[in-house]
Amino acid sequence: MKNLLILAASLLLCVASFGAGAEGEQKRDAVLWGYDPDWLIFQNTEIIDVKLDDQVDDGCWTDLSGTKNAVKLQLIRSGYETQDEEDHSIFVSDVTISAMGFGIPSIGGCVVALELTVSVPDYGEYAIDENVLSSLYTKPVISYRGVLTAKKANSNAAIKSQFEGFVQQFLVDISRSKQLMRGDLEEQEQDAGTKFWIDQLK
Repeated sequence: MKNLLILAASLLLCVASFGAGAEGEQKRDAVLWGYDPDWLIFQNTEIIDVKLDDQVDDGCWTDLSGTKNAVKLQLIRSGYETQDEEDHSIFVSDVTISAMGFGIPSIGGCVVALELTVSVPDYGEYAIDENVLSSLYTKPVISYRGVLTAKKANSNAAIKSQFEGFVQQFLVDISRSKQLMRGDLEEQEQDAGTKFWIDQLK
């Protein structure tokens, strides 16, 4: 019985060694807990689509292009290429600038709820027996929200400033998430997988 166990163990080691030799150069896996790996898409993405969702009434947000350009400028300065949703060139990550609000005539002011949502492309499948329905779609990764009140004459500037703050926070969060992931990997045993991903996160 002992000899059979030794033989079985030897065969398993041979199979494992063969698999490692065949796939070791291609597969470098690592495991983290508590992180969303979708953040890593923004490490290597080249293009981000910038979209507008305007639901503001009473002339409280008229400089939509100015706000959109301010957000695009922050992304460009951080190394991203941007496109408009009208381009329809490729299936890319997107940043959606959304605002909903109205005027308050009695005080000559506006109240506006703001949201900047960041989404990434994804792929999903649903199967019944051997019949598969596949779908390409975008899913939200994170959003930043706020509500502001301002005099109507100043509302455009206030809205633009708030969205600039949102996208700046998003860019900071990308760097922070990569630093945290790298820090956790550096505390693990340094095999080929962890070393590969540590290098990717530099």
